[in-house]
Amino acid sequence: MAVMSGFKDDLLSRILGLQGHLDVYSSTPSGLTDYDPLAARIRVLPGVLSATPVIEGQVLMTERTQAPAV
Repeated sequence: MAVMSGFKDDLLSRILGLQGHLDVYSSTPSGLTDYDPLAARIRVLPGVLSATPVIEGQVLMTERTQAPAV
């Protein structure tokens, strides 16, 4: 997991340039559902240049009946 986490951080910061200075997470298991209004509230804070909601999660990709080998 640490290797994958490091890869994700490197990918976001070096290639995509999406590594923000602040991440906002929900304190409940259901997660955030009102992220657009929350991002709008964050955008108007002094010193904030932009705020973009990003959805993170795990997925399983399949092709026909098999998951591809990675």
